[in-house]
Amino acid sequence: VLKLQACIKYGEEELSGAKSLVEQIPSEDPDSEINLGCLLYKEGQYEEACKKFLTAMQVVGYKQDLSYSIALCYYNMKQYVPALKYISDIIEHGIREHPGECKWKMFRININYYLS
Repeated sequence: VLKLQACIKYGEEELSGAKSLVEQIPSEDPDSEINLGCLLYKEGQYEEACKKFLTAMQVVGYKQDLSYSIALCYYNMKQYVPALKYISDIIEHGIREHPGECKWKMFRININYYLS
C-alpha cells in the first residue's frame, strides 16, 4: 500500500509526500532504493540518484529500466562515456535475449531508410 501511495504522490508532483512514504518502506526492499533514486533524479540530484540505482542493480541484478536510469543520470552529469556504456548494455542485452526481434527491427529500419 505504501508503494502505491508513494507512486500516486510522485505522479501528482508531491515529492516531499512521496519521499516520506518511500522512507517508510523497509530498507531491504530494493524498490526503496529505486524509488529514492527516482525522487533524487526528479530533484536534479543526479549523482545521488545514480548511487541509488547502482545499489539497486547490485541487489536485483541487471534490469533494462535501471540501466536506462543510470545512463540518464550520467548523461545529466555530462559524463557521456559511462552514459553510453549503460545504453550499450541495454542494446547488448536486447540482442542476446531477443535476437529475432532485433533482426526484425533492423530490417524495418533499413526499409524505412531506403524508402525515405
